[in-house]
Amino acid sequence: MSLGQRLKQVRVEKGFSQADVADFLNISRQSISRWETDKAYPDIDNLVELSKYYEISIDELLTETKVLQQEINKKTKQMNKNIQEIENKQRKLNQLLSSDSDESWILLLFTVFSIAIAPFGLIAIPLVLWRNKKDNQFYKLIIFLSVLIIIYNIYILQLGITSSLDIGTTVNVQ
Repeated sequence: MSLGQRLKQVRVEKGFSQADVADFLNISRQSISRWETDKAYPDIDNLVELSKYYEISIDELLTETKVLQQEINKKTKQMNKNIQEIENKQRKLNQLLSSDSDESWILLLFTVFSIAIAPFGLIAIPLVLWRNKKDNQFYKLIIFLSVLIIIYNIYILQLGITSSLDIGTTVNVQ
């Protein structure tokens, strides 16, 4: 509550009109109006006279504005703290929802499991390498494992072809 609002509140509570207060202080009614609308402020002498006329201390006239200001400061600090907590939670949520960190684990697992589907890993590994990004957590590991798995898959494919065509086997003819 501003000083002007407090002056008006006390005047109304005491049942005085602006003209009554103005007559007591020997000033214009417009001066009282400007004080109550916070367009101007009373000087110290008028504050002393107002406290006498309203039968309250100067401190009581001014204290409520200080208390209100303290309450506003307290609420502002709490609001800033709440905003900071919300921003921190939003940051954590964004990190959890980040596709890069989740995708790096998925790509690593897919790479490792592609050894079990040899020689079909020759199809799977290029897809893994295509999705692998430099900012992935396991970028270099995925590339290293992919090269090893491609070599293994080529070896398995070669074994399958040679065994099905009986290439490299000798037949003992008598």
